Amino acid sequence: MLRLNRPELWQTITGCLFCMTAGAVQPAFAIVYSEIFGIFLRNEDTNDVLRRVNTMAWKMTLIGVVRFIAMLAQGYFLGVAGESLVKRVRVNTFEAMMNQIRNLAGNARNDLETQEIIIARESLENYRATFTFNLADYFQNLFKKKQDAKRKEITRGCALFAMVYGVTQSISMFAHAAIFGLGSYMIMNGMIANIDVFRVFCIMNLGAQSLARTASFGGLAIRASISAKIILETIDRNSEIPTNKGLTPEVSFQGKLSFKRIYFRYPTRESVPVLQNFNFTIEPGQTVALVGESGCGKSTLLQLIQRFYDPSDCGVDSGIFFDGYPARQLAPAWIRRQIGIVSQEPVLFDITLQDNIAYGDNTRTVPMEEIISAAKTANIHDFIIGLPKGYQTMTGEQGTQLSGGQRQRIAIARALVRKPALLILDEATSALDAENERILQEALSNATDRPKTSLVVAHRLRTIENSDTVVVIDGGHVVENGPPAALLAARGAFYALYAAEKQTSERD
Repeated sequence: MLRLNRPELWQTITGCLFCMTAGAVQPAFAIVYSEIFGIFLRNEDTNDVLRRVNTMAWKMTLIGVVRFIAMLAQGYFLGVAGESLVKRVRVNTFEAMMNQIRNLAGNARNDLETQEIIIARESLENYRATFTFNLADYFQNLFKKKQDAKRKEITRGCALFAMVYGVTQSISMFAHAAIFGLGSYMIMNGMIANIDVFRVFCIMNLGAQSLARTASFGGLAIRASISAKIILETIDRNSEIPTNKGLTPEVSFQGKLSFKRIYFRYPTRESVPVLQNFNFTIEPGQTVALVGESGCGKSTLLQLIQRFYDPSDCGVDSGIFFDGYPARQLAPAWIRRQIGIVSQEPVLFDITLQDNIAYGDNTRTVPMEEIISAAKTANIHDFIIGLPKGYQTMTGEQGTQLSGGQRQRIAIARALVRKPALLILDEATSALDAENERILQEALSNATDRPKTSLVVAHRLRTIENSDTVVVIDGGHVVENGPPAALLAARGAFYALYAAEKQTSERD
């Protein structure tokens, strides 16, 4: 933490010096305080007593002024240093977390408290299943075991803290006993005067009070130390895929995407292969649809394209290639600038429709003409202009003022204003009815500023009939690919999926 606070080093040092000054005030005040008692105990002239007491009173006033200035300066300088440190820690932690998105789950602390929270949350969120399968007693016993383990761990810490706290609270009593016992012995032997015992008593008494107040913050200091350790581990952890590290080609991406000998397993499930020897090349300008059963690896491919993960390294001729450039050598930030993606659950902000669409490209101010053009392509323009406030209509928190299909089309328009070289639609039209989905697909195909390449994960196979190529994935590799009509005529894997979907829709 001191390393992070280095830019405010002089404020920290100055604050510490004033802390020392404020601390020195305590024994100084005790000395003056004891002197006043000594004055009253001596048999001196009244005028001399009054004069000396007034002198001590002025000294007390001076000590009070010094303490006021010291506490004021201490609070200011350490407050400035502390707030700067808090800001820097928050910013650095957030930046580190953003660069370690793929590691957050794997590096989460797997301690007992986390397990307790998971057990309680999941059993309550899925209470129907919990009671249906008669698992209430099981989860209660499991939660109790975790609580017992946590109680034993905390009890050990409580014993240590209680001992320290007891010592700090009783040390003043022991000190008083030692002072008066040793003091009486030294007085009897003529080593010190009576007033000296009282002076030491005042100094020790005020010092013990300060020590006791400091000890009351021991628990907070321990928790702060644990939190600081976790934060520093997060900040110092190196990202396996730094966002801005790598090549940034001057020539924009032309749309050729190659997959060569792709093997992949998720870090948290290394025993389960997801992609196995996946090979395919997408030519510039093509619209390619990825289809297959759930869990076949479609969404994983999209994550690999965006470099949230890297596939297994099987040599220089393996991996994902953008116009011939290995993805491993390209900066993830550059790759993501070439891509516009619309997911199945789009996120809209509580701002106007215009701003939500323009948010697709934050590198410039998007002209209104481009916003309207993108909205028309996404088949949402007519709906927007039919609203009382048009494009200035607020979407509500998370787009609650819009239906699922309308949110999807706003998200598609937002991706289009980005003018991506590669447009990824990850089941982006699943919330649209068949007619609107068909209209949207045709609009995307006929758009003058259409992306160089489109990659579609389809919800309904009938809507990808206009795709240039369909890639059927099974078991993590390509089992069939080609134009939709040719694949249907071949009556292979794609035909089986198509027929099963048709049969299901007819039954419904």
